[in-house]
Amino acid sequence: MLRQRAAEAGCRATFRPHGMRHAAATHAARNGSLATLKALGGWQSLSAPARYLDLANRDRERAVDLVEV
Repeated sequence: MLRQRAAEAGCRATFRPHGMRHAAATHAARNGSLATLKALGGWQSLSAPARYLDLANRDRERAVDLVEV
């Protein structure tokens, strides 16, 4: 159903349920709080959402590297 709706909307990218979950978790890690990330993913521990926090930290480090002289 997800692929059908994406095609109807004119999206050319491949859409999968897990990809949508990953994108939402990555967005929450970059822009929200740890509590928001845990609630969104339904995680009880920090081991799974920690992967997304590591991605957000790498993005921040790359951004700082771009502007450092």
